[in-house]
Amino acid sequence: LFTAANTVQVVAQGGLMGAMFLVPLLLQAEMGMGPLESGLATFPQALGVVSMMQFAGRAYHRIGPRRLMIVGMIGTTLTTLAFLLVGLEPSAWWIRLIMFLRGWGFALMLVSLQTATFATIDLRDMGRASAVYNALRQVAASFGVALLATVLTNRLSANDAVLGNPLTRDGALTAFHEAFIVAAVLFWNAMSFVVA
Repeated sequence: LFTAANTVQVVAQGGLMGAMFLVPLLLQAEMGMGPLESGLATFPQALGVVSMMQFAGRAYHRIGPRRLMIVGMIGTTLTTLAFLLVGLEPSAWWIRLIMFLRGWGFALMLVSLQTATFATIDLRDMGRASAVYNALRQVAASFGVALLATVLTNRLSANDAVLGNPLTRDGALTAFHEAFIVAAVLFWNAMSFVVA
């Protein structure tokens, strides 16, 4: 269970952190938001996580980790794909709604995944297991950012776009959309590990 949960975590965290890397870039470079405005647009994800944590903790024992993970990953996949509906002049409230719902999905996935990861670990092995879990989480985040940054750079080039250039905004938006598709595929693959 520890190995399986860590495998899911690597793929899911890669998609989550990679997409979190893309969102501020999109908001600032292509949509003209400042850093503060961009941060306020993405902050509702944290509110979504906080508001769903209590429910996820209570539901874990009634529903079980597998179902919670699946629901969380479906929610995170759908909210990642929702960025395909974002144009160059989006409503900040639309971005906030996506991020808030994304936080819900992440909370369901996070609570069930972390609890399942350590469910079979003996107390005397908890320190080593926690170190492995945290190290893999950091590697997964780095992998996700590197992968999606590479995809974005490749797709910008393929669409003859330059990040932040007002003359190539349409091509850049297409490149971001394609990168969000890759992030959604990562979540979908993580879910396939859970379902299997």
